[in-house]
Amino acid sequence: MKRKSVLSVFLLLVVSLACNVSVDISASPQPGQPIAPTIQIDMPTLPPVVGSNPNEAYATVVDVVDGDTIKVNLNGQVYSVRYIGMDTPEMTFGKNEPFAHEAYEFNKSLVQGRQVLLVRDVSETDRYGRLLRYVYADGIFVNAELVRQGLASAATFPPDVAHQAEFTALMKEARENKRGMWADS
Repeated sequence: MKRKSVLSVFLLLVVSLACNVSVDISASPQPGQPIAPTIQIDMPTLPPVVGSNPNEAYATVVDVVDGDTIKVNLNGQVYSVRYIGMDTPEMTFGKNEPFAHEAYEFNKSLVQGRQVLLVRDVSETDRYGRLLRYVYADGIFVNAELVRQGLASAATFPPDVAHQAEFTALMKEARENKRGMWADS
């Protein structure tokens, strides 16, 4: 019996070193009574986890920059995120490209202030330091929806090509149905 108690205390001490567990064995047990240590576990704060896929994370959109770029709060830090696989008309100082404002407004209606799922393809960032991600909001694949609505064109930048065929097909459909920038002027 004594051997089991000593082994139990030893195992608790090993676990405490590995898991940041504190064990109080200062109370003296009565003869013949097993040792009953008090255990307190300090759990670390971990970032949000989506399943077991390290390429996914949830973030909250804090700003919409344009039709294909947002700013998100991810684990307490703000990051710029560039949507992968598509491109919207540019918003420039003084002169926007046609449908730039419409793409911005539509993007904003889908994501502003919402929690979104960010999914990485291959690349982490672009040359400007923006995270490159597929973005999902309220069950909508935002990158694809912008293309489907004719507010973005498919744009492939290898190695991030997981949805290339889907975006190309959506752009073709938007053109055929004359949606957004593909409408007759």
